[in-house]
Amino acid sequence: MKILPEHYYTETPSSEISTFLIKPIIRNRFYQFKTSSGVFSYRKADKGTLLLLKYLQIPPNATDFLDMGTGYGIIGIAIATEFPHLQVKMIDINQRAVWIARENLKLNKISNAKVYWGDFYAPLKKEKEKFDLVVTNPPLALGHKILFDFISTTPFYLKPEGYFYFVVQTKKGAQKFADKMNEFFGNVELVAIQSGYRLFRSQKLTNQKL
Repeated sequence: MKILPEHYYTETPSSEISTFLIKPIIRNRFYQFKTSSGVFSYRKADKGTLLLLKYLQIPPNATDFLDMGTGYGIIGIAIATEFPHLQVKMIDINQRAVWIARENLKLNKISNAKVYWGDFYAPLKKEKEKFDLVVTNPPLALGHKILFDFISTTPFYLKPEGYFYFVVQTKKGAQKFADKMNEFFGNVELVAIQSGYRLFRSQKLTNQKL
């Protein structure tokens, strides 16, 4: 993927590092997260992320969870804490985000999660892993093509009956993402709308042909 001008999805941020500590309540649990400048929503938990966590459902038989574009790790860590039987993987292309997310694994005493540095599914290609859930709150500034490619690839990394959750912060273009999810999964559901964010979910059906 072409590296874009510095933002929270920049591979190697060059801005000065300023660290912070936030203490959100997520799914009725209290957390502490170290955050850093150059990482997405570093001063407070993002509304789209909180929407995803509010409505995210974990199937009883799920064992493998992927948080794509983890930032400082809020989604992966919250789910790893609440569901200690899950094996949680967290990926981000931003090296500073990976560093701070690993710090947050230690801060929250998480032993069932691991953070990977890389571009979308690239860190997992050698492992050929599949997940029960893949969730993401991606930067729309990446552009439609990159995000559409990501959506089209996701079914290959899901187990049969696995779920894909996708947050969109736009009313005008949201339907395009829903249509793309429906194209590659054969189904899409609008789970929730709140504060300008939309949460979509698709499921990889057992008989789905890839």
